[in-house]
Amino acid sequence: MVALSLRVEAVMGNVYSDERLGRRFHDLLSKDRADRIRLPRRDAAKNRLRVTSQRGTDVLIDVPRGTTLKHGDVLHLGEDEILTVEWLPEETMVVTLSPHEDWREGVETAARIGYMLGIKHFPLFPKGNEIVIPIEGSKEDLSKVLSSFGGVSLKVEKRILDVEPEILGYEHTH
Repeated sequence: MVALSLRVEAVMGNVYSDERLGRRFHDLLSKDRADRIRLPRRDAAKNRLRVTSQRGTDVLIDVPRGTTLKHGDVLHLGEDEILTVEWLPEETMVVTLSPHEDWREGVETAARIGYMLGIKHFPLFPKGNEIVIPIEGSKEDLSKVLSSFGGVSLKVEKRILDVEPEILGYEHTH
C-alpha cells in the first residue's frame, strides 16, 4: 500500500479565474514543477477521493460537502510546486444552432432540444450557440434523435466539459 503523501481539505483557487494563480501556474509549468490530478467529470462532485497525481503523488481529497472540483482548481501551492485538477476530455455530441432570421425560431429549437433531452435524462451543457451533450450511450441513437430537429448541425468531438458546479451535482431518480 502506498503511503499518503498529500491531504487536501480545501480548494485554493482556480488558475483560469484567478490571474495571480494563473501566472504562478504557467511559471511553474515552464519549470516542469506543475503536477495534476486527472479526473473524469463524474468524480468532480465527490467530496472524498483518493487519487494518484501524474507525477505519482498519492493524494487524499477531503473537501467539504457540496464542493465540486473544477478544471484548473489549485489543490496545493508550494514554494516551487503546484497541484491542479484537470478534467479528462470526454466524447460529446455538439449541436450547433443555425442562425435564424427570427430569433424566436432559435429559442424554440433550443427549448425543444432541451426538453427532449431532459425527459430522457441526458445531461446537456449550453455554450453560446452550441448545446454540448456527453455521449453516455449510443452515439447513433443520440444522433438520430437530434437530427430530427431542423436548423442544427451535429458533430462528435472530445471536450473538457467546463460547467457550472450547480449543473454537475444534480441527479434524481423516478
